[in-house]
Parts: sequence; structure tokens; C-alpha cells
Amino acid sequence: MEQEMTPEPLNGRIKFHLTNLPPEVVQEIATVLPVASAACLALTSHSMAAILGTQYWKFHSRNDKNDFLACLEQDLPQYRHCLTCAMFHPAAGRRTHKGCISLREKSTSEEECKKADGNVDLSDGYVIQYRDVQLALNRHRYGSQHGIGLDAFAYREMEGPLIYYHERLFIRAKIVNNELLLRIQLTTPTHIWSTHRWSNNPNAYCPHTYENRHNPQSVKGFLPGVLSEALHINNPFSYPDSEVHRCQSCLTEYQVEHISQIVICVTVWKNLGSGRNPNDPKWRSHVRSASNNSNTTKGIYFKAGSIRDAWDGQK
Repeated sequence: MEQEMTPEPLNGRIKFHLTNLPPEVVQEIATVLPVASAACLALTSHSMAAILGTQYWKFHSRNDKNDFLACLEQDLPQYRHCLTCAMFHPAAGRRTHKGCISLREKSTSEEECKKADGNVDLSDGYVIQYRDVQLALNRHRYGSQHGIGLDAFAYREMEGPLIYYHERLFIRAKIVNNELLLRIQLTTPTHIWSTHRWSNNPNAYCPHTYENRHNPQSVKGFLPGVLSEALHINNPFSYPDSEVHRCQSCLTEYQVEHISQIVICVTVWKNLGSGRNPNDPKWRSHVRSASNNSNTTKGIYFKAGSIRDAWDGQK
């Protein structure tokens, strides 16, 4: 006997259940869907699971499995989707004294994933891992029940009495166009810059800008050369401080400004990508290989000043 399909009225409209269709029609629909969508359809109810079976949950490629897990991520705020191992990892986290995020992930596979996904070391223990970017953007996309807030990236450090303007360091994060931007500002007296811990640290600001640090004037626009020029001028207020320089290898920009005759301010902007894939060239451009301390991707071209303008809300 043929199955009778009777639509149900709902507020004057006709409500039709997909499960009212003959099973063979539902199965035919599933065959034309992407594998991840068909797998999600089988999860919608016991009836659908009985009609479609478990065949769509037996993924033949990692890409299909990752597509399926990405569909589920929005409904599972306690987990984060790891593309590297095609699994869900716990998403619980906490802030540390440096403003970094420490997640309670203890298994060997998770530790291997973190190494493969890479991190950005801004020196002095301030390290941003890919999962941090992913969790921040998950909250932005899916709501406050997901991920972590941007305050987890915030860091402030002051040395010396404020009245003497010894040193200020501020780090802030912002999401613009579904990408995580970072701004680093260091204000310090010019006479102590040469001994400052960031002035000789190749990981500070952007390690690529220090690749020619033994001959900093040989490459125009590299941070050591820009700083050297700014620190050795007779009249600080004649220094053209409006120019924004960019790294040739990663999405980093920097600007050197004199805010008084004895105080210099270095501002750095970074684009860390969309947090959707650890192989995103924008994220990967910042990651350094542990084996040879080199950049893991080719350089990305972008217009100098574009990251700063995005941070400031300019077009």
C-alpha cells in the first residue's frame, strides 16, 4: 500500500514533514547532497537515521569528515573543530598573567595538533596559538557561548613612574571583516631603546624584519633601519613619522613616531587571519619553522597601511 502523505496545517499554512516522503525519495535526495550535508541529514531524527543508515558517517576522505564536523561546530560550544586531526577538542580555556590563553588539552594527539598548527611568539612568554585565533573568531561568528573574548589577548605593562614616562606596552585585539587583527604599541624613552629587551629580540614585533639586522641599513623599510634613522636625527619633529612600513614575508605593518623630543613610539599591526584553517596563508605567514627558524610560507603581497586602516576603520 502506498504511503499517504497528509500535510499538516500550521497557522493557516501547510506544514510538510520530509519524513512523510517515501523512504526511497529521501534516499535519492541524499545521493545528490554533499557528503557532509547528507551525514547531517541522517542526524536530524531517528526516522532519518533509520532511512539513510550509517553509510554517510563512514567518510572516505578527511576533507569530507572536516566538512561534516564544521557543520556541527556551531551547536557544540564546548568543543573546537581541529582540522589537523579531523576531531573535536575541548574548548575550555583560561587567561594567564601574560594575557595568553592556556587550554586544558592534555592528550598526545592534541599536543601534536598544536605544534602542527603553529604559534606566533611575541617574546617574553606572550605566545598566540592558532587555536586562540580560532576560538576568538568562533565567539564572533556563533555567539558568547563559544570560544574566548578579545580581552584574552589584551596585555598592558608599565615600567617606571608614569610621571617620568619610562615605558608603556599595550597589546590589543580586534576583529575586522571576520579576521583577527593585533595592535602592539611600545612607548619608551629614546635613551634606553638600545638596551631595551625588544630592541635586540628577533621575535619582537616581527622576526622577518630582523633577518638583516647585522646590516640594518641595507634594506629600506626594515624596522632596525627605520629605528636607527629615527633615533639619530637632530630634530625629532622633522622626522617623517607618517610612513607605514610592511614586512615582506608576513601580514605585519609598523610605524615609528616621535611623540616628544625624548620619547619614541613603535606601533605594530598584524593580521592573523580568519581562524578557519591553520593552513590559511595569512596565519601561516607569521609562523616560524622550529627546524630552521624560517617562515613556513612564501611572502604575501599587501599594500602598506591596509592593516592599520582596517584597524582604524578606514576604507
